[in-house]
Amino acid sequence: MRWVVVTLLAGLLALSGSVASAKDKVPCKKVKEAIAAGKTRDQVAQELGTRVERVDKCMHKKAKADASGPTGAAVSADDEDAED
Repeated sequence: MRWVVVTLLAGLLALSGSVASAKDKVPCKKVKEAIAAGKTRDQVAQELGTRVERVDKCMHKKAKADASGPTGAAVSADDEDAED
């Protein structure tokens, strides 16, 4: 009888883990579009059914990509020439 309870609890935990990970499957593209439309991160999270941390993560990726874009490489190359 005890193993039945343990098995049911293990199944319940496995199921709840998959539901939690489904909230992280919102595409960053949708998050970025909503932010560009002027919504706050809390509004975006509620509208898309995800966590605020997921919105922050998507926006952090965007900021990282903007900083390492072609203009960032050109600036660092100009800085190296100025030191000569």
